[in-house]
Amino acid sequence: MLLLAATTDKLELVTSATADIHVHISYIDRNSTTLAASGGGKQNTAITSAATTDILAAPASTTLRNIETINIRNAHATNPNTVTVRYNQNATTFELFKATLAAGEALTYVEGIGWFVNGAANPNTAIALAADQSNSTATATEVTGLTMALPTGIFIFDYNIVYQSGATTTGVKFSVNHDGTVTTFVYNVFGVSATITAADGLYDQDVVLTTGGLFNVNAARAKGTAGLGASISVDTANADMFMRIEGLMVVTVAGNLELWHASETTAISTVKAGSTLVVTKAG
Repeated sequence: MLLLAATTDKLELVTSATADIHVHISYIDRNSTTLAASGGGKQNTAITSAATTDILAAPASTTLRNIETINIRNAHATNPNTVTVRYNQNATTFELFKATLAAGEALTYVEGIGWFVNGAANPNTAIALAADQSNSTATATEVTGLTMALPTGIFIFDYNIVYQSGATTTGVKFSVNHDGTVTTFVYNVFGVSATITAADGLYDQDVVLTTGGLFNVNAARAKGTAGLGASISVDTANADMFMRIEGLMVVTVAGNLELWHASETTAISTVKAGSTLVVTKAG
């Protein structure tokens, strides 16, 4: 139960950013003497700045305002926002709950259940690349269609990349970056070659050997934008190839998760539309 019990009690919300926040609160009013229901209602608030905003007004005298539900949603398309719900008792404030909401996430309170976060990145989010993105140089560029804004927390990320090279002698390189602050950032990049003796960087998407092929793996323990070691070739020019990147990070300052791509040489390679990113929030 969450009550406003005096004409000097109210709820307020502290927002950390300009990412749009939509707030809905439903409540029941009761007579403070008889506890009989005396009315009820709702209060809706739209917040578009980093500020402290009243989200539920004080009740009238001799009234207990019993809060049934609170829904606080980050309605921004990309940016996170840290929200803090505070109980203001005659200008003395008490923090009730604090959470960083990624774009699309919501903080909800339900009487008898409590507080919980639900939505875009809790527990998982998936996006797909809408259009091809090419690079004809060995200098990596960001694959902007696979960039995802993330709040603080522990995240597992999984890129499933379809790419093509313009020539069989042109390989690719990828790396993963986060433009906020992380305390842990580890990931592996997997491709397949037809060899069965040693990794060789000769990537092959048509391995039908009885013995199978061999994984080629690059790995990093730090974020970066330069690309890891490049592969050397593809088995077929201008044909779909597959590469997978798996990793884990601990984010302490919110920011964007980014995929960076380059060709091995000054020849074209393309990350194809339909490539995906799946992020799971683990804590």
